[in-house]
Amino acid sequence: MGGVAGSGTSGNVKLIAPYGYGGSGYISFSTGPAFTGPDTERLRIKSTGDWSVGSTGSDVGTSGQVLTSQGSGTPPIWSNVTLSTAATNIVGGAAHEILVQSAASTTTFITAPSTANTYLEWTGSAFAWANPVTAPAGSNTQIQWNNSGAFGASANFYWTDSTSTLSIYNPNSPGFTGTLQMSNAGNFILQGSGGQGLEIADGGGTSIQMTASSGITVTTGGFERWVIDSSGTWLLSGGVDAGTSGYVLTSNGSGTAPTWQATSGVSSITAGTDISVSASTGAVTINDISTLSSVTGRGATTSTALTLNGGINVNAMYQNTTTTTFTSASVQTIDTFAVATYKTVKYLVQVTDSTNSKYHSVEVFLIAVGSTVYKTEYAEVYSSGSLGTFDASITSGNCNLTFTPVANSTYTVKVVGTYITA
Repeated sequence: MGGVAGSGTSGNVKLIAPYGYGGSGYISFSTGPAFTGPDTERLRIKSTGDWSVGSTGSDVGTSGQVLTSQGSGTPPIWSNVTLSTAATNIVGGAAHEILVQSAASTTTFITAPSTANTYLEWTGSAFAWANPVTAPAGSNTQIQWNNSGAFGASANFYWTDSTSTLSIYNPNSPGFTGTLQMSNAGNFILQGSGGQGLEIADGGGTSIQMTASSGITVTTGGFERWVIDSSGTWLLSGGVDAGTSGYVLTSNGSGTAPTWQATSGVSSITAGTDISVSASTGAVTINDISTLSSVTGRGATTSTALTLNGGINVNAMYQNTTTTTFTSASVQTIDTFAVATYKTVKYLVQVTDSTNSKYHSVEVFLIAVGSTVYKTEYAEVYSSGSLGTFDASITSGNCNLTFTPVANSTYTVKVVGTYITA
């Protein structure tokens, strides 16, 4: 038998079989335009049961593919499975298996292991079950850290939940010292919450405690030594002794805490009455010389009883010092004063030639009257000949003391002047 065909107005069905028995026959379904032909084969069912889709009779798809609609006007085709429904609608595999796409066109059921806390991970080349949960290191209450990819712990670093205490300390090793280190790139802040404050303690009676209500408390030997309260007051002796206004904190020697004590041997000095300072010049004026004479020093003795930077005014006398440094042999002004303010001036002058290690000292006496200055020099002493000459002149109401060196060198001229007012 060669075959049987049946046709209609827009399609036909063919039943094809080879001559004889046992051949590879098939059933073909074709469609085409009504009455005009030719028809196009759409589906072929082979003798093996394969379904071929399309005109060639060879597209039977690959294992696992499904016949998928392409919509109106287009024949269906074999294609890979694309899930568009809930996973509960997929039936296949055994209980506790997961369906994964193991290759571009392949799906595989993977059986879950019996180990708890296991998850499915992608290794970079395949899906596999993994169980990263491992037992903690060390003993109960010890803090955990990453130790080369594994849990690490130490008996010296632990948490006490009952007291909310984080400890870097080994009670079984008294000599142990822990270190809390911070980067030098920023601030390290230990801050209590809710106004409860913060305490740093060694457990042996020494601590620094900070609270919003009490301020800063320093304790040694189990006893409060020093407190700075919220107002800024310094309190000693258990945080109760603020001293009396004007008292000073006084050392009591080794082994005894300092205490507030009244000043002894120091007379009070009243600003504006005993001592005044000029707002314009900064000059300090001692209005009552008896006040200065009543002030006695405390503590170590110094070789200098009183040091003032600047001039000193005592009644009708003013005393001042100047220093001038230069290198040329030209005329140098080494002091100037107003003729209307001072009439008589006595100078003690020291000239130093630092290049040649030479010295020249002299006293110069001046009287300035109007536009004329009267000068005399005496008590002149030099180590290796005169280093220059001195002169005085009045210009624009100022008297100028000058020095002219004998040669170019490096000179420093120091002048101590005593001025008597007009």
